[in-house]
Amino acid sequence: MTYTDEMYADMAAQANETGKMLYIVNGELEINEPDYYICTEGTIETDGTLNPDFGKISKEDKIAKIQEELFLLDQKRIRAVCEPELKDAQEGQTWLEYYNFKVFELREQLAQLQ
Repeated sequence: MTYTDEMYADMAAQANETGKMLYIVNGELEINEPDYYICTEGTIETDGTLNPDFGKISKEDKIAKIQEELFLLDQKRIRAVCEPELKDAQEGQTWLEYYNFKVFELREQLAQLQ
């Protein structure tokens, strides 16, 4: 179905009035409870209930993801040491400085989780 701006606005207003969310599912607009759907790798999923834990990432999974990102950043930092270039010429920031900042942020997140 093709939705006009007016139809979309009406459905968005209806969702706001009822405290619900407006979802686009397979090209169709649908009003449902918040957290009813999750999207993983471009696929919308639901367990058909309003289970608040559905689709939530576990603490261990978050830690593993951060560790994976740190590993990838370490590889990028090695290249940045070997091939020093400016990331931002106006600010004078090198790629190594940029990656070091990202690592610092991730280590802070990791410390909060552990």
